[in-house]
Amino acid sequence: MFYYFAYGLGIESDIEIPEFVSAKVPCDVKISLDRDTPIPVESFENCHISINLDEEKAIIYNKNIGLFRILNGNQIIVTPFENVDLSLIRLFLMGGAVIGILLYQRGLFVLHGSAVEVDGGAVGFIGKSGWGKSSITAALHAMGHRMITDDILAVMLIPNGFKVFSGYPQLKVFPEVAECLGRNRSSLNQLYPEFAKSGFQATQNFSQSSLPL
Repeated sequence: MFYYFAYGLGIESDIEIPEFVSAKVPCDVKISLDRDTPIPVESFENCHISINLDEEKAIIYNKNIGLFRILNGNQIIVTPFENVDLSLIRLFLMGGAVIGILLYQRGLFVLHGSAVEVDGGAVGFIGKSGWGKSSITAALHAMGHRMITDDILAVMLIPNGFKVFSGYPQLKVFPEVAECLGRNRSSLNQLYPEFAKSGFQATQNFSQSSLPL
């Protein structure tokens, strides 16, 4: 079992997720690996990705990975196809289609965005894929601002406004962007061989606090 803290949640996981911050804290979310339950492939014929969700239960089918079930905001069950690379499972698991839905089930407003800390608050950048959210965040991080989150911007309404939850200390950036910011390509993490972006580690300047937006 592996223990992590991300998005204000204690996470127990059957799957190692080294990108998350290791921390043995009270469990809010359990990630389970289920290799025994058959995947009803016939129900998802001609689908690359299928998402069926409501406020309590979501079922996500990815034809290259398998089935993900997100339940009641506190459980993720992963049923992969045989011989699927663990790095691909982990990459999809950390994305908005899984963790984002879990946070939605917990009552958070989930945006596709990134954020950094500026003067004790969170400044967020939202937009479509390829618009430069992660690149801007990486550039500001290189200038000394603490990274808060990348890809998933989870927001909660509070009495005087909104607060943003800290994610995990990695940005997904193109290697050319990292080089422009003074990072050697060899220092980046390869997320998956067919994935164009690499992992840009922000461990040394990362905010683990929830901050006002």
